[in-house]
Amino acid sequence: LAAARDVASRATAEDVQRVVDAQRQHDDAVGISDPKSTFRANIYFDQAFFSACGNAELIGAINLYGQKAHAVRSFSIGTPGYLARSREEHWAIIDALKARDEQRLLTVCRDHIRVARDAYIDSYRHRFPSAPPS
Repeated sequence: LAAARDVASRATAEDVQRVVDAQRQHDDAVGISDPKSTFRANIYFDQAFFSACGNAELIGAINLYGQKAHAVRSFSIGTPGYLARSREEHWAIIDALKARDEQRLLTVCRDHIRVARDAYIDSYRHRFPSAPPS
């Protein structure tokens, strides 16, 4: 969330427009119910958003760990209602960013991240019910 905090304070009008443009691509992919395109558009949205933090090292780390988390991120795409929810959350992120409302931005980002994580954990527990709790 440190990067989101930096985005809230540093994003330029051009940065915000790149995030909006990325979200429009995401909207298009969601609109045609194309999981593969939606996954790619989601990555593009994340890259557009986090690139606005202005910290090259942090951006690199986010991209690296984002790639490592592809399984978790892609898993939730098949969850009913996930694509529409993701689209709504992205627009809430954009609205908070435009308003420069750091607290709202951090809350929406935190909640957005939890959805994919929770879907993956639920699936794991369903497939491996005897696994120790995390």
